[in-house]
Amino acid sequence: MPTHQAVQVESIGGPLGLVEVETTSPGRDHVRIDVAACGVCGTDRPIINGAFPGLAFPLTPGHEIAGTIAEMGPGVEGFAVGDRVAVGWFGGNCNHCVRCRKGDFITCENGQVPSMHYPGGYAQSVTAPATALARIPDELSFAEAAPMGCAGVTTYNALRHTSALPGDLVAVLGIGGLGHLGVQFARAMDFETVAIARGTGKEADARELGAHHYVDSTAVDVGQALQALGGAAAVLATAGNSQAIGQTVGGLAPRGELVIIGVTADPLPISPVQLITPALSVSGHPSGTAREVEETMQQVPRKYAWKSQRTAANRTAKFWFRNTTSAPGEPPTSAKNSASISARSLISVLLLSQIRADPARHRLQRSASSPRGPRVEPLARSLIAGRLKKRRLIREIAKAKENRDGKGFPI
Repeated sequence: MPTHQAVQVESIGGPLGLVEVETTSPGRDHVRIDVAACGVCGTDRPIINGAFPGLAFPLTPGHEIAGTIAEMGPGVEGFAVGDRVAVGWFGGNCNHCVRCRKGDFITCENGQVPSMHYPGGYAQSVTAPATALARIPDELSFAEAAPMGCAGVTTYNALRHTSALPGDLVAVLGIGGLGHLGVQFARAMDFETVAIARGTGKEADARELGAHHYVDSTAVDVGQALQALGGAAAVLATAGNSQAIGQTVGGLAPRGELVIIGVTADPLPISPVQLITPALSVSGHPSGTAREVEETMQQVPRKYAWKSQRTAANRTAKFWFRNTTSAPGEPPTSAKNSASISARSLISVLLLSQIRADPARHRLQRSASSPRGPRVEPLARSLIAGRLKKRRLIREIAKAKENRDGKGFPI
């Protein structure tokens, strides 16, 4: 029986160990992937420490996987051996439950996550359901694609499903593994981007990643700071801190949205009276399906990608996997085909979309007395992209008619 190397945790909270495991052929509707890269996610820690129910040990972590299809089981369609694919937090769905039959695959009642439901990507080989596969664009390397399966799709999906329009103020709470991607996506979507973090240590990085404004939550009231900028159309909360999340509610503009992706079990300090009159909404957002991972990766063309060397500088973890010819239990005799996995290098990717506005033709300006001054909203582009629902379109056209002064959007 052929074998491959994998990192395993033998028991809850145990150390990572390199072991030899059997390489089995994939079953029906599954594929086997030769792993080229695997991102390091913050959720790996609670998984290793047994924080999720039903975990079985020994366990192989890793759910930001990128590699090449090496073998296919019966029934797999649309893919071929040699295809470059990614598998993220969305590790497959059943296609049979009520949620799947409604097309809501991310909330599948039998949904799977690599490392939690089958061995993850800290290994030379992974077997995964075909429903979990996302095609990697030719422009992206494996290292660039891997973190898009979780951190990338989570932030991108959350932002694009808000009602915020290009030019709106959008804040990102927390500048870590999720937040630094959120800042870059927000800037790429033409939002006026605010980065919120504790202290000033991350300000330079946040601005380099694209933030127009930086708020030090230890020095000012976050809600007041956002209101001074005009109020946020949306806040993406990536920090798993309920107190910090609650402080952003006061900074939302009327009908603003607080979207939470930072995980914590602590209750939110938010009262209904804060939400009702300004018509605010608070929601959680899951990750994204395999197709949504593909759409995320399509927003990261290689010519616009670069590695941020400073972000998460102290969160580097490396694992080396070597194909060897040594007998089980003996030290490796060859360093051939080794792969290094780094949280800093894999997760820190600058994301820039190719969306560009034509402000000379399509602009909707604020008055000069606005706290944030004039703004540019390429409304026509949003319409073409299908990002406005009917009620949103009606509201924006009404706003344009009320505020135009001969220099704004040509109705």
